[in-house]
Amino acid sequence: MWDTERDRLARVAKLCIDADVDERRVRLAETQARQLASAFAAAMEDVAAHLTPAGRDALRFAFAQRLRDLSQGEPLALATQAR
Repeated sequence: MWDTERDRLARVAKLCIDADVDERRVRLAETQARQLASAFAAAMEDVAAHLTPAGRDALRFAFAQRLRDLSQGEPLALATQAR
């Protein structure tokens, strides 16, 4: 999963550079993506002992789906907000 997301990030960064987007913006986006990935990985480590392997997989899938939603312009709604 992480390799696919990193590959996607690299492709987007390359397209931005090719489109003459300011390199600083690209570096900032890469930094933010790394920070987000690190935060998620740390959170997974924090709760991993409390989750089954299926639970960890479900969390990864849900997180990846939310990221895809964001990339398509979909707003994130927390489950508690939906009630």
